[in-house]
This record gives sequence, C-alpha cells and structure tokens, in this order.
Amino acid sequence: MYSISIGPLTLSPYSVSVALAIGAGLALLWWTCRRRGLDDGIAFDAVLGGLLLGVVAARAETILTALEYFLERPSLVFCLRQGGLGARTLLAVLVITYAVVTIRARLPWRSYLSALTPAIAAAAGVLWLGALFWGGFAGRLDSGWAALSLPDRYGIVAPRLPLQAVMALANAVIAIWAMAGLERLLPAGMSLALWGAATSALAAFLGNLRHEPAATVGPFPSPVVADAVLALVWVALALCLYSGAGHKRDAA
Repeated sequence: MYSISIGPLTLSPYSVSVALAIGAGLALLWWTCRRRGLDDGIAFDAVLGGLLLGVVAARAETILTALEYFLERPSLVFCLRQGGLGARTLLAVLVITYAVVTIRARLPWRSYLSALTPAIAAAAGVLWLGALFWGGFAGRLDSGWAALSLPDRYGIVAPRLPLQAVMALANAVIAIWAMAGLERLLPAGMSLALWGAATSALAAFLGNLRHEPAATVGPFPSPVVADAVLALVWVALALCLYSGAGHKRDAA
C-alpha cells in the first residue's frame, strides 16, 4: 500500500480516510443538531465516547480472533496504521454508547438517533470511497459487482465496479436523504435502523457475489453471514422503534 508523505510525517491512505470520515461525520452531526434544536455538546460527547470505546472493543475483537499471531508479535497490538479494527463491533459499540448517554441525560434519544443518521452514513461513505482508492480499481472480475454478468470460473483480471463504489454511493444517497429531512416522515430514530439494515443487507448481497475464500468474523463463519445477521438485528431494532412510536401515539 502506498503512503502519503508531508514533511517528516508519513500517512497511509487508510489513516487519511479514517480522519476524513470522522471529520465529515462530526461536522454533519453538529449541523444536524443545530438545525433541529438538539444539544450538540451532548451529542459530541456521546459520539466521541462511543468512538473511543468502539475502537478499544474492535481492536480487542481483532486481537482475540488472531491471538496466536499477536502473541508472536506483541509490538503490533497497538499498531492501527493499516487497519485491524472490526468495523461491525466499532459501529455497534458507538451506537449503543450514544443511545445510553442520551437516555441517561433524559433527552429525546430517538431524535438524537435520527440526528446521527446523516453523520454515520456520510462517515461510512467516505470510508468506502477511501477504500476504493487504497484498495485498487482492478482485480478479479468475479470479486465485484461485475460477477452478476460473468461467472467466476473465468477468473479474468479487468477493471470493475467494486463493492466499495456501490457502498459509497448507497451511503451518500442515505446521507443526502437524511440531511434533506425526509427521514422525519418516519418515527424518530427509525432512519438509523433503516440505514443499518439497508447497508448491511447490501454488503451481504454483494459479498455473496465475490466468491472469495471464507474468513471468520468473530463468531460468524464469513463476512457475508455477519452482515446478514447484522441486517436482521437492524430490522428488529427498526420494528421495536416503530412499535414504541405507535404506543406513544396511542397513549397520547
């Protein structure tokens, strides 16, 4: 993987993508909270706390799943320059921490979850877009979207529309949708759950077309299974939020 040098500082494209994603997410969260009259200070504290805990949990997951490797190379435990974070774990811890903080502060946590939707979608879109560049534009034709039209048995090497491009576009569409306020047509908080369900299902669908050797993800046998289960969890959360909103209307 190539790197970017700025004087004595050398940055990997991965670290630049992460920094840009965090910056975009925080900027959109601040803008959304201000626009909707929410406390941006509490939202920032909740997100930064969730991000910190998420990084610790995600790194712990990576280390535990490759414990023998890290026992032989203890100096790499804290080396994050080239990745090594379980994105699904990080996201789960971030969202749970954010929800817990806003609930404990006795704030309208559902509205705060809705405010998080464009921020999370934009950050994810930037990360996928970054992966499009530092992951490369070419590779086996059977490892991308083009597998829909060509069976993997050909094994042709050619430019393709990678999974990263599709995921970046999907996240951008959802971020714009949420920024435009269209998610207010839904009960508060549901937009975040629908984002998670849609992107996880899309990742599982596209990942199933890649026909690559299975790699375990935590307790799951492959990333496709992990994304499919995550999509079901997000759908369950969306149904709970919808049901809760219905009970509130009935009580009113």
